Amino acid sequence: RTRTPRDPPSRPLIVQPQYPHEAGRRISASLAMHHCLYSYIRTSRLFRFQ
Repeated sequence: RTRTPRDPPSRPLIVQPQYPHEAGRRISASLAMHHCLYSYIRTSRLFRFQ
């Protein structure tokens, strides 16, 4: 039985955006947004319980 690769060989192994710094900036921005949302929810919960 021959092993079938998960991806076709025609597809490149590493699929990355042409500008990695843009992707990193986008990821860091999304992380910061989630952190702000989490902190806002936490502080609003604290204020609500007070």
